[in-house]
Amino acid sequence: MKSETQDRGGIDENLTDPSVGSPLFHDCLRGVGIVGLYLAATLLSIVVSGPFGGWAVIWLPYGVGLAAFLAYGFRMAPFVALAAILACWLELNWLETSLSPGRTIFGMAGSVLGALGGPGVGAMLIRRHTAWPGDLFSESGATRFYLLGGLASGLVGTALLTLFWIPAGVVPPSMLGFFLSSQFFARLLGTVAVAPVLLLTRSGIKQTAAGNVVSLLAPRLLALGTVLAVLSYVSESAVGNLHAEFQRTAFRKFSNFEQQAAAHLESLKSVKSLADSS
Repeated sequence: MKSETQDRGGIDENLTDPSVGSPLFHDCLRGVGIVGLYLAATLLSIVVSGPFGGWAVIWLPYGVGLAAFLAYGFRMAPFVALAAILACWLELNWLETSLSPGRTIFGMAGSVLGALGGPGVGAMLIRRHTAWPGDLFSESGATRFYLLGGLASGLVGTALLTLFWIPAGVVPPSMLGFFLSSQFFARLLGTVAVAPVLLLTRSGIKQTAAGNVVSLLAPRLLALGTVLAVLSYVSESAVGNLHAEFQRTAFRKFSNFEQQAAAHLESLKSVKSLADSS
């Protein structure tokens, strides 16, 4: 009887273990959910980054990708790749790029590789060097999660993206340093802000009483909301100030041009009057 109970317990663990294969139908349902979350995270990142275009100040989809790889394994890679293609299309439209179809496809390839490579490497490092999923919400486990998952996702993802976006013409070569630094921090921050919240149901509930789940989830959601609000304010203020300064500079130059044109017109009239009188 005892052995039967142990066997049944082993079977139940296998059914919930992400390393054991799931039916294709269940994987498809999970994949659809991942694509939906990925696109929602993309739209939220664009909204937070401001309405005038520019590089994202936070890229939340990488957190969705890392959570998907940790929770369900790399069999979710096709769905993450599809989501990355759609996310890249949204991002390029937000940036108001005018690329040829070939360059657009090349840029999307970089987005897909970055979305798979960054969170993928992060997931492998977390699985190899931590007691995943046991210590995600301990102090030491969270530190290792942020260092391994966040840094790897930011470094690898941004490097792969840059290798494709510069030849594609999305990023000017003169902006290489700024793009690398800003997108590294944007992807790192997006990864560590979203992934722990999404993974709470995967690892926290197994070790935590149901009443304490809210105490784990609430501060993380509050921190995420605060970060998004601050970034949205800073981005809107900074970009808005730049936009207003650009308008003032353009108006000032146009006024100077108008005054010069009026002066040249008066000179031409004087020359014409002299010519007619002679």
